[in-house]
Amino acid sequence: MKDIYHFYEVLGLDPNVSLNEVKQAYKDLVKVWHPDRFSHDPRLQKKAQEKLKEVNDAFEHIILFFKESQDQNISQRYQTEQYQQAEKTQFQEFQEPPEPPPITKTPRKSSKVSPFWIFILVIIGIRALSNLSGMFGGISRELTPQIKGEATKKEAALLKPKIIEAGYLELKVSPWADVYADGHKIATTPIAKPLKIAPGTHTILLSNPSCEEWLESIYFKPGQIVKKNVLLKPKVIEVGYLKLKVSPWADVYVDGHKIATTPITKPLKIAPGTHTILLSNPSCKEWFESIYFKPGQTVNKTVLLKIKK
Repeated sequence: MKDIYHFYEVLGLDPNVSLNEVKQAYKDLVKVWHPDRFSHDPRLQKKAQEKLKEVNDAFEHIILFFKESQDQNISQRYQTEQYQQAEKTQFQEFQEPPEPPPITKTPRKSSKVSPFWIFILVIIGIRALSNLSGMFGGISRELTPQIKGEATKKEAALLKPKIIEAGYLELKVSPWADVYADGHKIATTPIAKPLKIAPGTHTILLSNPSCEEWLESIYFKPGQIVKKNVLLKPKVIEVGYLKLKVSPWADVYVDGHKIATTPITKPLKIAPGTHTILLSNPSCKEWFESIYFKPGQTVNKTVLLKIKK
């Protein structure tokens, strides 16, 4: 089984980085290895799919590692606080009451008492103390097991984990999407089983580079399954245009990809930005030029190719 250090290596990270650095590195790698960038080459597209799968797997393991570490720290701190509170409560229950203030006796005039009566009073006092000692000893023996039993019940209640039932999200997305809950990626469609979501309100985001993002806040009840069927809208990107007139004729290449052969009746659609246009004819010298295309703009080019000698 691969350890956590392997997954950090996949993302090109040191194990001591923060969670935000992990997320940023993951986003950068997704942009680099997304299969849509290699649609012109099936071999590279397959390698990109495998690499992206490895990146997704590493990111999910690291996020799970962060979450388990945080949950363990919270659980340990919670149990420590509960034990301290229980000890404080028990100490307060067993604390002896404060001693009563001393009684100030009013001095009296001394009077002579017969030794016989002194002896009788001493005997009565000894018997009274003996009876009181037996009575309080019995009460103490009766209360001690009861107090210990209550303390044991409190400790058991503190140690027993609280089970929280989750909500569920069943998703069907077309064409496909990465699924984010409150900004954290949790899956990529298609998904065979409903996703577990903590009870409460969460923001669900569906992201596909070729489509507009889908966003919705959803309230999840414990045990409830929320079903969503989402059809993502393709992004509308306004393009530039290239109107060519070439003599005698030529194959037209854009950034190394052949897109047409002259003569061309309609302007060619070109994505906005700077592109290298190449005109090739076996009998003529090649013509090429870097052209910047603005959205909605039409670039007109009339080219006379030079015949090879």
